[in-house]
Amino acid sequence: MKKLNIFFVVAILATALFSACGEEPDNNGNNNNNTQEVGVVINGITWATRNVSSTGTFVNNPENYGGYYQWNKKDTANFLLHNAYFASSFSKATSWSSANDPCPTGWRVPTIDEFQTLLL
Repeated sequence: MKKLNIFFVVAILATALFSACGEEPDNNGNNNNNTQEVGVVINGITWATRNVSSTGTFVNNPENYGGYYQWNKKDTANFLLHNAYFASSFSKATSWSSANDPCPTGWRVPTIDEFQTLLL
């Protein structure tokens, strides 16, 4: 049972890390696609309804995949393979550095505590 719970937590975190940004409290979530992203509230946290495309922009449609970001990396360029990634400083970060946040203006990568609210 414990392994199954860990699997679901990892799956949710991986999906959310690569696809969602939490809204900053003092912003309406305008993005660089010239459309208004208002998000959806789940357990008191506002989540984007679309994935991040290139750094600083959402995809045009909620159905689109978006970019594949590694933990604490600002862009999808220079994707590091497993050994190189874990030898880098990116993998050692315990939170997503705001300097590396790929989200559009007014949005940010959710914290681990915010991810855990999805399990409630």
